[in-house]
Amino acid sequence: MISAIKEAARALARTPAFAITAVLSIGVAIGLAGSIGSVVYAAFFARLPYPEPDRLVELWQTQEPDNTQPSDYLDPVRMLEWVGAEARHLEGIAATGIGPTLLMTREQDPVRVQTAPVVGDWFGTMGVPAARGRVLAPDDARSRADRAVVVSERFSRERSAELGSTIELSEVVYTVVGVMPPEFQSDERVWLTVDGLPDGSAPVAYAGVARLREGSTGDPAARESQQMSAAQVAAES
Repeated sequence: MISAIKEAARALARTPAFAITAVLSIGVAIGLAGSIGSVVYAAFFARLPYPEPDRLVELWQTQEPDNTQPSDYLDPVRMLEWVGAEARHLEGIAATGIGPTLLMTREQDPVRVQTAPVVGDWFGTMGVPAARGRVLAPDDARSRADRAVVVSERFSRERSAELGSTIELSEVVYTVVGVMPPEFQSDERVWLTVDGLPDGSAPVAYAGVARLREGSTGDPAARESQQMSAAQVAAES
């Protein structure tokens, strides 16, 4: 238990930009290579800014058979198969993509912007509404003609990205449909759908998240995730 907690803490230190998805009260290891994972009860996280934080889980993967060392970044192809999958113990499976960094191309001097592409109902799973406007919904992924973004409060303030305004990222125009509360993300951040990314900007990995269904616990959820992962591996072999 102590080593698992230390590993979780090191992961947060290495990737503070993604702490919003890593600071979750339970980790469910996904054995993408068919290996056996573990459930980490991260009891040292306190007063999380999400409703029912004891039901939030971070989806981890192990790298290869017989290696139980978890990674908090997930394979893109397999993660996308998980999003929307029916599970007995998990619901709201969603993810944020790692990167990419895009350029604000309307600026006199283009500015690099850190994005968090989402798949599934990520904001719904996290359970935090926008401070102004709305969060991204699954329907936003189906509308490439009117691409939407949600921005952090700091980004809105420092980049004059007000609700209803447009921003141009790598020569693609997006409408700001929501601004998140300042405690949700302190850095400059733009959330958009993976399908709304400019061409050639697919994430290299994902940070997965889900919620335990009512009445479910971490151990059955971990076993179920391992079975689903084993089925993925078998289908690919």
